[in-house]
Amino acid sequence: MADYRVSVADRTYDVSIQKDGLFINGDQFAYHMESLNGNGLHILRQANRNVEAYVESSQGGLYDIQIAGNHLSAEVVSGFHSQKISPKHQLGKCSHAGINYRHSG
Repeated sequence: MADYRVSVADRTYDVSIQKDGLFINGDQFAYHMESLNGNGLHILRQANRNVEAYVESSQGGLYDIQIAGNHLSAEVVSGFHSQKISPKHQLGKCSHAGINYRHSG
């Protein structure tokens, strides 16, 4: 499907969007994201929580993101294919911008 490398501050994530889910650094995450207005406002639905996110693209693969009251700037490189397999998070979750994402794997 689609592979991306996403950089936020000093962290880099390998993201793969596939038919059966979202994978971040090799861990699968359960979510559903849909556009609310066609102008950057989205809702991120998780099993126990819904979060609004505003995503605005800039030039050269840069994005401004506001989510859970936090502002992030991200650089996205598409077409990236990771050659490494990252170990799973020990607790089975990752946290960023005040949002905990639990993987389903």
